[in-house]
Amino acid sequence: MKILLNYKYEYDPQTTGHYVERALKRMGHTVIKEREQITCDLVLQVEPYDHHHIDGTPNFVWEFDTCLRGGGFFSDNINNKEYKPDRIFTVCKCHETILPTQYLPVAADPYLHRPFEYEKEFDIAFVGRADASLYPERVRLLDELQKKFNVLRTTSEHGLGFSRTLSKGKLIFNRTISTCANLRVFEGMAIGPVVTNYLPIMDDLAEPMVHYIPYSSDEELFENVERLLRDDKLREQIAQNARELVIEKHTYDHRLKEILKYV
Repeated sequence: MKILLNYKYEYDPQTTGHYVERALKRMGHTVIKEREQITCDLVLQVEPYDHHHIDGTPNFVWEFDTCLRGGGFFSDNINNKEYKPDRIFTVCKCHETILPTQYLPVAADPYLHRPFEYEKEFDIAFVGRADASLYPERVRLLDELQKKFNVLRTTSEHGLGFSRTLSKGKLIFNRTISTCANLRVFEGMAIGPVVTNYLPIMDDLAEPMVHYIPYSSDEELFENVERLLRDDKLREQIAQNARELVIEKHTYDHRLKEILKYV
């Protein structure tokens, strides 16, 4: 299939569009990145992007930051005559009623998101944004964890850099900003044992204490961290289960197969 993949190319490879592009090529599709009136089978837009469409060609959108932006993506475009998506896929269920959308969760690239055999220098590793104005609960929990455990808090390049850094921790910490699974859930599960806030939406995607370590309170977070740091065998088994699950069900290849069946 010949697909015009539209995303902010200037962000490449620090954007989800990079992982989508890799997966499409891996699946044998021809990826076009020239925004012009050309002949193709599909226009696939992966947020963030500047909207583009080709008359007569199916136009699909995969929206990633609906919860972070409070639905701004939809409200900004709903009255735009140039905005003509045939299907909108969203990683959140919380905005499904704004426009007709289809839930399609985040994923991982197991070729880039993978464990490295590094010495576990830290009890807990976190890679990502920790701005208290945007992520107050995430920052608060990291501060509390750091009082008791050896915590790595940093940023890194996407892909292999991300994986190398997180591989230095015995556990990978996550706290979502909403009720939706963020990228770190599946990327982390492809790398090591993830400790993340419990999300009901995850019940259909993975099994608690089999594929990831959930918490619903500060007390449960600390109890589970202490338990997993004591139990090397359980920690390693969860990490193995998680990576196997990601490879089996939660890669970009899986998500794109779902998208492309509507073409």
